[in-house]
Amino acid sequence: MDPVLSNILVPCVCDFERDTGPFSSFPERHGFDLAALEQGSLDIVTEADFGVHLQGWLCFSLIKEACRLCRVQFNPYDLVVNMQSNLLISYSKLEIYIWHWCGAGQVIPVSDLTETRAKFCELLYLANSVVNLRNTRSLHPISEYEEIISMSIMALVDYLAFNVDTIFDLSGVTMGRLEWARCQAMDRLLLNAGWCRGELPHLYADCSPVVLLYHSTLGRGRQDKDHSRCTDAACLANQVDGGTYVPSHADTCDHSQCEMIFSPVQDVCEVIKSGGIPIVRVLEGRNGLSVDLARFDLGDPDNMPSYVAISHVWSDGMGNPETNSLRLCQLNRIQKRVNALNPTSETNCFFWMDTLCVPLESGVRNIAISRMTKTYAHSTSVLVLDKWLEDSTANTDSRESLIRIARSNWNQRLWTFQEAKLARDCRFQLYSGPATLDQFSGEEFLGREKLTMVVDHLSSFNESDFLQNPNLMALLKAVLGDDISQDLVNRYANLPPQDDEDEEELRIIAVGMLERFNQQARIRKKWDPIIERFGDHYKEIPVGRLETRLAASKDPVFSYGQEVLGGIRGAYFRYTMDRDKDMTTTVTREFTGYSSPPYLVFSTVVRGLVGRQTSRAEDEPICVSSIIGLDVSDMLEISAGKQRTDEEVDRVCAARMCEFYLALKEIDSGALYWNVTRLKEPMFLWAPRTFMTGGADLLLGPRATITQEGLLTNISTIPIPNATLADLLSKRALLIETPYLEFFFRPDVTYYEQPPDFNPTQPRDFEMACEPLHRKAFLAETTGERDGRKVLRYVMHMEVIDRPRDDDYLHIKTVEHRSYDDFWLV
Repeated sequence: MDPVLSNILVPCVCDFERDTGPFSSFPERHGFDLAALEQGSLDIVTEADFGVHLQGWLCFSLIKEACRLCRVQFNPYDLVVNMQSNLLISYSKLEIYIWHWCGAGQVIPVSDLTETRAKFCELLYLANSVVNLRNTRSLHPISEYEEIISMSIMALVDYLAFNVDTIFDLSGVTMGRLEWARCQAMDRLLLNAGWCRGELPHLYADCSPVVLLYHSTLGRGRQDKDHSRCTDAACLANQVDGGTYVPSHADTCDHSQCEMIFSPVQDVCEVIKSGGIPIVRVLEGRNGLSVDLARFDLGDPDNMPSYVAISHVWSDGMGNPETNSLRLCQLNRIQKRVNALNPTSETNCFFWMDTLCVPLESGVRNIAISRMTKTYAHSTSVLVLDKWLEDSTANTDSRESLIRIARSNWNQRLWTFQEAKLARDCRFQLYSGPATLDQFSGEEFLGREKLTMVVDHLSSFNESDFLQNPNLMALLKAVLGDDISQDLVNRYANLPPQDDEDEEELRIIAVGMLERFNQQARIRKKWDPIIERFGDHYKEIPVGRLETRLAASKDPVFSYGQEVLGGIRGAYFRYTMDRDKDMTTTVTREFTGYSSPPYLVFSTVVRGLVGRQTSRAEDEPICVSSIIGLDVSDMLEISAGKQRTDEEVDRVCAARMCEFYLALKEIDSGALYWNVTRLKEPMFLWAPRTFMTGGADLLLGPRATITQEGLLTNISTIPIPNATLADLLSKRALLIETPYLEFFFRPDVTYYEQPPDFNPTQPRDFEMACEPLHRKAFLAETTGERDGRKVLRYVMHMEVIDRPRDDDYLHIKTVEHRSYDDFWLV
């Protein structure tokens, strides 16, 4: 059963045995008004009763109603366990009901299936709304036990919502992710597990309740890091201060006779100046250990020694802001890890690491940084060293390893994002050894594992049970119904490994299919006789494809981890990056892909930047440019002084970001609708100042052209003539009525900064750029005209919302709504 659901045990406080009425009349039976509740009124029941009602209604009664809709029998005792004479609610058997609901989908007529699914979803939307209201707008203090009940219902409803598409299997119809308010009980679980308070906002934004609960089962620990500077908004433990940074010892080191080992800096500089990549290894000589240097010649890469590139976070203690050196214990540990990737080598293997191979002298350092793309792309492997990953235990399963990688300190840093993107082969050092991302791409295995569990469940019934219970027969026929591509199995499954990549991929798929074929053959041998004996009773039940649906991954934790790892890999990144300029064409080193413009490559990686951090804010445009193949030499010429005052760093950040946009030349117009902080520089007020905060959550065409004079874009707008910004912001919402449509907007001032020359009470002409389908908008001021096109100055982000429940909104009528037109944005 699902490991997260099995761990949820909460007190059973409702009288589930006596309340046998329908779901729809539950509020009426218990004395509160559902209509008032849906309008946001919680002052309808006594405080002492609400937790009891919540559990009876949105747990027992909700699952009972779901079973009624899916024509499956419900036993409330499946949700209850008795532990030391205490009744507790457990969801350990919930997955069995989902299997039966999947099987029942074979029984429900197709004409009724859409309506059944809609009613099922309505249950979940209602529960989501009620719990959110309780957590955010309660008129009374919420007791601790009621918080726990709310959290358990959140997990239940979230799990069901995740499985809706699997249960009903209607092509082209999907249920989006439910939005949940923060829950104090969940906060306590996460904090008690060692998660930093500054990590919680990002966890809530990133994870569903079930995934959050799984995070609370992992011992986060503090990894001996300083969290005293952390705030409720951000964890700053990985932000290093070069003035106080001290390289650390390895955990196994006793600190005695552990000296600093220095890289040959002058020779490293010469290699870089001559166009090469410095690579190092540890050698033992008469005078002890030393760092041996070799030159990787980019002009003749096929005849050069192979090397591993090290990817790490400085907060783990393997950096050095003062010299190109590392402690002896750390150097030995790294060399041992690198050698393990090349077990047949008789000598220590070469590796590249920034601490040893990027000189501190600014001129040479800039050259080394500008060559980072080639450095990582030419490495045989990129080895990720992260303390939290290495601190895992020998018993860590694939699911936990997946989440540890997803939530590692390494995966929250800016430069490591680049290193993973450019890697041909990325290895993560776990307690059990190095692992690749491909080891965690187990949807098919997960499907086979789930199928085995379903078969074990069916095996617990007698033959007579199948005759009496159509749900069992429907589930059985769904299990037996998966089709296998026998031709593919016959052709490829018994072949040896193939040299051709496409043929090898087909062979691997066929081997997996053969395993499924053999498993189904064993299942059919046992169950086909029952189908034959009772088949006349169930002719109307069609054969289903249950394993195919289970293989879509019903595990929300696994799916979340896969989604994060997809961000590490980069959707379509390998097919948009032109690597011919950097890589040779031999089979051993080839990196295939299609040549694409930088803006398209940028679109594939920008979402992966959200939530990351860097100790040097001005590094962001350098790092992103390296990933997408832009020249960074001009950006590197813009630098902060040694004092690095906040004003100086801000100036450098803005100047480098402007250079980045000009080099990018084009950008997806969806960037205009991101809720992020914007640049203050003239002609760049439209431009996101950073991609690491806010949300790069919308990418849509058409693309816009970036120039020194502003952004030339094509957008849909609603004119708002002769209005003041003070009036537009005077209410909680803004209603704009056009001759054909009306839209409600909510101003979002999270990242809004009023320009010094902007008088909010002065009447102006505005334009509201609107993408209602994505519920995004932004307000811009009309400042003039150029080349026959209006010039707009970006003002602030807006959200498209539903009609407010109250009348606190400003109503504006306008006579025009341009579908799409060209504008200059400055």
